Amino acid sequence: MLLDTCGSYFDHGSSKRKLDSFIIVFQCYLLNKRQPLPLEVEYVITDCLLSLHPNLVLYNNVTEAQEALSELEKTFRTKLGESDGGEDGGGEESDDEDERGFDWGGKQEGEEDEEEEEENEEEEDVEDDEMSDLVDFGG
Repeated sequence: MLLDTCGSYFDHGSSKRKLDSFIIVFQCYLLNKRQPLPLEVEYVITDCLLSLHPNLVLYNNVTEAQEALSELEKTFRTKLGESDGGEDGGGEESDDEDERGFDWGGKQEGEEDEEEEEENEEEEDVEDDEMSDLVDFGG
């Protein structure tokens, strides 16, 4: 319903490209769900997608959708300047990739970047300074 209502505003420029990317991911998601979908749900989704993008290619199976998703990922990696094989040069999926090989770019639980650690330490130092100022002011 939300996509049906708001999707018509994504009709040009970068917002249209984002909608096209979303539609590919959404189709892949739907095809990975328990099949078949109830006919009414399938008709509503198909009608919504075709109203947003009349020339849209609807994928018939999971394999087609995953291939499109892989192409989309390659396109984004190319735009970001990353290589297809990753840093290790192999085709293995990283910890951030799901079973289809799509890299969501998340961190594992308990994992933090050095920058985030430094920012947290700086925030703690500022809080300590503020507390000492309050103590000095009150005493």
